[in-house]
Amino acid sequence: VGYITNTRRIRGSFSNSATQDSELDVTIAISTRDKVSIQLYEYAGSNPVKDISTFYNVLIQDKNGDRYNLRAKNYSDRLVFDKADSREVDTILYRGGLIKFMITEQERRSTQYNFTIQNADFYGNAYRIIEES
Repeated sequence: VGYITNTRRIRGSFSNSATQDSELDVTIAISTRDKVSIQLYEYAGSNPVKDISTFYNVLIQDKNGDRYNLRAKNYSDRLVFDKADSREVDTILYRGGLIKFMITEQERRSTQYNFTIQNADFYGNAYRIIEES
């Protein structure tokens, strides 16, 4: 079974009570249209943000400027979207173009992650290749 992920980490920034606009690396993994997850690497390090049962608000702006308010939960080392929100992320990625993410921890609103996918036009093609194999 294949999955889609970025070959190089996506660059962004994060802020919390201890730092402002520090380096962030991001990996997105899509195993099916119903299973989308994001790994966040603070200080562009090698260990993803780890937590158990922490919820995050995920604001996504698509290439048309439309905004989507979604929610994800951190299970160990990745933020996981539920089935409905995974499908929404899949749809946004499938449209391609420039996509902006702003992720805020629900309980500590000072913790915020920001990153942009400059061009997601590849996504539809990648998904077709996986479906055909």
